Amino acid sequence: PVLAVTKYIKEIDAGLVVKIDQKEAFESVSENIKEIWYSTTVVILTIIVIGIIFYFLLTNSLRHEIKRKTSALETASEGLGEKIDLLLISEKKLTSSEKRYRTLIETQTDLVTRFTPDGKFTFVNKVFCNFFNKTKKEILRGEWQPLPVEEDIDYIQSQLALLSIENPTVIIENRVYSDTGEIYWMQFVNQGFFDDSGNLLEIQSVGRNITEHKNNEKLIKRSLHEKEILLKEIHHRVKNNMQIIQSLLSLQADAIKDDTYTKALIDSNNRIKSMALIHEILYQSKDIANLEIESYFNEIAQHLLRIYQKQKVEVSFDINIESDDMD
Repeated sequence: PVLAVTKYIKEIDAGLVVKIDQKEAFESVSENIKEIWYSTTVVILTIIVIGIIFYFLLTNSLRHEIKRKTSALETASEGLGEKIDLLLISEKKLTSSEKRYRTLIETQTDLVTRFTPDGKFTFVNKVFCNFFNKTKKEILRGEWQPLPVEEDIDYIQSQLALLSIENPTVIIENRVYSDTGEIYWMQFVNQGFFDDSGNLLEIQSVGRNITEHKNNEKLIKRSLHEKEILLKEIHHRVKNNMQIIQSLLSLQADAIKDDTYTKALIDSNNRIKSMALIHEILYQSKDIANLEIESYFNEIAQHLLRIYQKQKVEVSFDINIESDDMD
C-alpha cells in the first residue's frame, strides 16, 4: 500500500502528490513525535524544577512566618491567660463584695431602694417590701408605686430637684399611705449618683418610719405650749398680786408722817416693783425661759426716776450693760 503525503516543494508545482512508501512516512512521523516529546519533556521538567524550587522557597518562608506567628500567639496566650486569671479573681472578689453588700442591705432595719430620675425602681430590699406589703416583683415591674400624701408631693419634688454633684444628698420627711390606707411619717436620706457630665443617673434612698417620733414631737409641743400658757398665767397673777401690795404700801406711806417710816415703805415698794417687773417682762416675752437684762434694768431705772421726781430729788443714771440674756 502507498501512503499519499502532500508536500510543498520549491522545485515542483504546488499540489503535486508524491507517493512515499510506508516506511519512510513512519520514520518521518516518528522523528517528529520524538522531537515534540523531547521538547515537551524539557518544558515539563523545567516547570517541575521551577515548581519545586518555588515550593521550597514558599514553604521555607511560610515555615518562618508560621514560627514567628506561633511564638507571638504563645506570648499573647500567656498574657491573655494572666489577664483572664486576674479577671476571674476580680470577678470573684466583686461577686463576694456584692453578696456581702446585698446581705448587709437585706438585714438592715431601714427601707432601702434605688430608682431612676423618672421614678422607676431598680432595687428594693425586703424591709421596703414588707413595710408596704408588696412583692419585689410587683415593685420592680412598676405594677405598684408608693403613694405620698398629696400635700407633700410638691415638697418632695422640689427637694429632689436640689440634687447635684455639689449637693448629692438631701433629707426629706414626708407622709406616705400604707397598703391599708394608714398614713405614716417617713424620713428618707436620698443620695444622687451622677455621670461625668453631671447628669443624674440614679437615686439611692434610705428611709425609716418616724411616725412615733413625730407623734411624740407633737405631744411635746402641745405640752410645752400648755406649760407656757400656764407659766404666763402664773407670772400675770404674781404681777397683779404684787401691784396690789405696792398700792397698799403706797397708801400706807401717804398716811404716815414720819419720814423714817415713809422711806422704809418706799424702799419696800421699790423692791416689790423690781420683782413685779420681772414677772411682767416674762409675761410679755416670747421666750419665758430667758430675761433680757438690759431691758430689765432700763425699766427699773425709769421706775425709780419717776418715784424720786415726785419727791423733787434729782437722780441720774449711767447704765452700761452688755446686751445679754439671763436664764
